Formats: sequence, structure tokens, C-alpha cells
Amino acid sequence: MTTPPRTDLSWLLEELVSGLPDAESAVLLSTDGLLMGHSTGLERTEAERFAAMASAFHCWPPNPRIWAWSRSR
Repeated sequence: MTTPPRTDLSWLLEELVSGLPDAESAVLLSTDGLLMGHSTGLERTEAERFAAMASAFHCWPPNPRIWAWSRSR
């Protein structure tokens, strides 16, 4: 009998935060903005909100001039 792979990566984020002196918390999200893990520095609702915000930034065009042009039309 095999066990399913562990999908909770919060343990990895804990190690990342503990290794960076100025880091307070970390969030791991999928490309569509779903929360995949968070460090203990954040509550789940805060982590989900941050993941949604980060995914919105990810969908912006890479060239800010294109974004400014499309917003002015």
C-alpha cells in the first residue's frame, strides 16, 4: 500500500522564513492564486487574501507602458 504524496508545503515555508533574518511570513500559491501553504506568521484567511492579491499582480502585463496605455483607452 502506498501513501499519497504530501501536498502541504508549509513546513518548507517555515524553514525558508527561519533562514531569512528579515522575513516574517511566507505564502505559497498556485498559478491561479489558490493558497498551497503558508507559514505560521499568518492566519489562513490572511494568507488566502495575500495569495489572491499576488495572483492579481501576476496577471498584469510585463510592460508597465502597455498597462498604462490600455488603462487610458
